[in-house]
Amino acid sequence: WDGHAIIFTIGNASTLASSHPRDDDVQLFSVLAPIGGCTSHSGQLSKTSINAARSKCDVAVNGSPFGKNGGCIGQGLSNGAEVCSDCDVWDGIPSLGLLTANRGSDSIIEEGSAWVVGTGLNCTLAKSMGILNLISGHDPGWLVRKGRIIPERNGGDNDVIAPRTAVGISGDGTRLILLVVDGCEHCPDFMGGPQGLTISELALEM
Repeated sequence: WDGHAIIFTIGNASTLASSHPRDDDVQLFSVLAPIGGCTSHSGQLSKTSINAARSKCDVAVNGSPFGKNGGCIGQGLSNGAEVCSDCDVWDGIPSLGLLTANRGSDSIIEEGSAWVVGTGLNCTLAKSMGILNLISGHDPGWLVRKGRIIPERNGGDNDVIAPRTAVGISGDGTRLILLVVDGCEHCPDFMGGPQGLTISELALEM
């Protein structure tokens, strides 16, 4: 396996309770495939809000990267099914998945489950580990690793101001952290210019 992974075992499940708990509340982590599916070269772009509403999600963010034609980038799993049948692993880019406490069951966030974050995680390996939901990260890769900020200001892509989405795991493995930054990468000056965060600023926030 040409990669590196960190496994965070989840402890007391009570720390994972929803901010709006229900009597029948079940904590699930799911990766939703794009509506209409995708390949490495084409796909149907859809709004996160529409996909989330169809699956009755409490919280949802946009996921793996995609190309200009809507094609998926990187390998992912949605409840055990491959999101993109012809996508390759994105070398050096970390992925995130949930290793369930009871192999083969739904991706329930519970005591004994574990978050797996690392590079080189392909669908075959992930499924053999018991991961049913896997999502790929984006270039430039790691934002924070072992508590250390990775990206540096370079006058290039790392300093582009744009909307951002990031996902991380707390140091004790009990919390999945989702950060969404609204903005506009190509807004003209009369609209206030680019808005959002640079990659370096995003890493600092995480």
